[in-house]
Amino acid sequence: MKRALAFLEASLYAAGVVANHVVATVTIQGILKEATLRQALARLQQRHPLLCVRIDIDHKGIAYFVAMEPTIPIPIEIHTRQGNDHWKSIFIPACVRSFAPQMPLMRLIWLQSATVSDLVFICHHTICDGRSVLTLINETLQILAQPTLQLDTYDAATPLSCYVPAALQRKLSHRLIRSMLPPVMKVALWVAPFKQETPRNKPYFLHWKLDAELSALLLYQCKKEGVTIHALLGVLFLASFQSLAENRKYQKLFCSVDMRRFIPQLTPDMLFGFPAMVPIRMSVNLSHSLWQQAKQFHLQLQRQLAKIDPYGPLLYTERLQPLVPALTRYAQKDRGKHAFTFSNMGRVAIQEQYGSFTIEALHSPACIFPFGNPSTLCVTTFRGQLDLLFTSDENFLPKTDAEQIKEKVMKLIMQLLMKA
Repeated sequence: MKRALAFLEASLYAAGVVANHVVATVTIQGILKEATLRQALARLQQRHPLLCVRIDIDHKGIAYFVAMEPTIPIPIEIHTRQGNDHWKSIFIPACVRSFAPQMPLMRLIWLQSATVSDLVFICHHTICDGRSVLTLINETLQILAQPTLQLDTYDAATPLSCYVPAALQRKLSHRLIRSMLPPVMKVALWVAPFKQETPRNKPYFLHWKLDAELSALLLYQCKKEGVTIHALLGVLFLASFQSLAENRKYQKLFCSVDMRRFIPQLTPDMLFGFPAMVPIRMSVNLSHSLWQQAKQFHLQLQRQLAKIDPYGPLLYTERLQPLVPALTRYAQKDRGKHAFTFSNMGRVAIQEQYGSFTIEALHSPACIFPFGNPSTLCVTTFRGQLDLLFTSDENFLPKTDAEQIKEKVMKLIMQLLMKA
């Protein structure tokens, strides 16, 4: 296998100059043996071709996925488990440590004890989004429970531009845009050297869960009010951001949307690196009904989803790879004009039991994003509990502000439930 990275894949890789990883942790109870774990990861590599590639860059600066021959096993780093919060000390280093050249774009950290293990999955964002990492966790656990389980593989060598319907590829307007976009973007990126760069050397994260009772009450009230939990959380976090004087100017967030919803060739269990980003702009008024504003949020999101062109990023950007170095410099200096990016993966398809293994906890997939505004909220629901993980950098949003935002969100949740 050898195929050029699509522009969006290449932009996430950024010539390997920055770490850009998705990290998720699962806690399992049961006796886990190293040989069994290594066999499970080898089976993952048999199933997912992108776990068997390295990235090479040619003399023109074009990045390629190249199959490793022979395949190098996914590395496992083993530490003695120091308690339930040990994974938290692993998270930031896992996010910011680059993959070694010529190695697989996934690694695993195993926090090991006699009967309880934390498995920290680290995947490069160019091949994995949050949904992909959850798939890898689920399949690893399935194989641990059933070592003879058969999992089909699939083709990852097809250029993503081939997913675009032929009629769209032939359309004159699209062909003109494809030819005009590279010079236009080149001019736009000319300003990159003149932008002042903000340091990204103080990353942090906040992690918390709503217990099962509180989660159930909140989900029930959302259903009663005809509001999605996604819309309500979006409004609550925007309101909390805007409650801080220095953040009142931020009236926009980006919702991360799974591109698999729009491209039939991408099945839910395939590795895929980049989501669509949908902008939502609102000034939340705490003196008005938050439920009504959540409904407005949802309607705006639906309108934006209807406008998504899933094929544009694949059709127009295949000639833009040579601009990746300039785009990377620009994105590293850009601070963004939004409050945060919101990724809600909902109720995950991870079971509570896999053979002799009990899944005690799942912590939401997240990353320390190295471009633009790094502030990101990731949410999942597992075992009836909402799990929230917020990442940012002190140079963009002070951690003390993030803690105030968290406290404000929780206060608003309690107020909503008390009024119910």
